[in-house]
Amino acid sequence: MSTRKTTLFYALLLMVASLFVGMVIASRLDLAPRSSAQTINAPPMNSTPVTGALDAQTFRNVAKMATPIVVNIRTEMKTKGND
Repeated sequence: MSTRKTTLFYALLLMVASLFVGMVIASRLDLAPRSSAQTINAPPMNSTPVTGALDAQTFRNVAKMATPIVVNIRTEMKTKGND
């Protein structure tokens, strides 16, 4: 190895080792803040299959039942021009 590559290798090794030692010290001294997040109980998901015909009215009915939910449907169509 050349001198420059050796120096770069040891500098990188020193940085990684310093990061590892810093993480160990921070975890031992409890320097990282504790999370105060709380778990929530979500209602069970309704997984029953949809019966009957599926059409635009079906989507409207589902959208009315899910009124507080924000839905964004974006479509794009690429057309070929007459060249």
